[in-house]
Amino acid sequence: MSTTVTERPGGAVSEAAVLRQLTAIQARRYAMHPLFLAPLALLVVIAVATANDPPDSYFTLSDHVASAFLIGVFGLVVAYRLTRSEDEAIALLPSAPTAGTTRTLALLGACLVPAGAMAVLLLARLVLWIPYPPPPDLVPTAGGWGPVLVWQVSGYVLAAFGGPALGVAVGRWMRYPGAGILVAVLLMLVCTFASGISLSIPGWGERWVFRAIGSAMPWQDWVLVDQVEGEAPTLVGVRPGSMIGQFFYSASLCGLAAWAAVMKDAQGAVRRRWVRLGWAFGVLAVVSFFWTLLG
Repeated sequence: MSTTVTERPGGAVSEAAVLRQLTAIQARRYAMHPLFLAPLALLVVIAVATANDPPDSYFTLSDHVASAFLIGVFGLVVAYRLTRSEDEAIALLPSAPTAGTTRTLALLGACLVPAGAMAVLLLARLVLWIPYPPPPDLVPTAGGWGPVLVWQVSGYVLAAFGGPALGVAVGRWMRYPGAGILVAVLLMLVCTFASGISLSIPGWGERWVFRAIGSAMPWQDWVLVDQVEGEAPTLVGVRPGSMIGQFFYSASLCGLAAWAAVMKDAQGAVRRRWVRLGWAFGVLAVVSFFWTLLG
């Protein structure tokens, strides 16, 4: 790694300029990666195929779970691969190699690509809610439109950034081949188990320990429905806790993933600044976790 100043023929170039250049390069690499394009295409196809179907089913409000999986979990692998092959991006810079923290920030900036794509997809979903609103008993049961909207943003946008950001951190700290895939599989298994345990095992979701496990997940499905074969699903309720608290909890996990990635190469004043940010994200994670759990 070099110092935080890079040189071009004819003069010095600021690290901020290099960061902008490298972020643009990494963003293009992310946007063209097959493991981003294929899941995104699948989500778009599903959205187009169901565009004429009013979201009158409680299950359609769980689209954010599919988004979190296809873009968040696969995005972890994409970001990991970009991190491990970053020399390909560095070679495109018209300057000398730059500081490690700048390289990491550029990779984290590229994670805004999937987050932005999911923000657009979520906006399309919300526009459809104008002519085709969700089931009338959902919004009051969930506590109003505020919790419902942040619930969707958490699954669509925050998961689309947090998964790739975790991939950058894994790429920085874990050097053995396949680490990104291993972490992605573990994340998927843990989230699937913890988020679905109260649905698959009657009565368990009411136990405090399983509520705590579910609240510790970066996203979850809040709607609890009863499905009888041949009949429309009926709303049983929503999971105990706070959707707004879970939004801030997910945001704090995104911040901690970015913090873990940057801290690998941070030194001096940059390290001290990110240590303070890490403490802030950590405190927010603890507070918002109990907010999510206790409502």
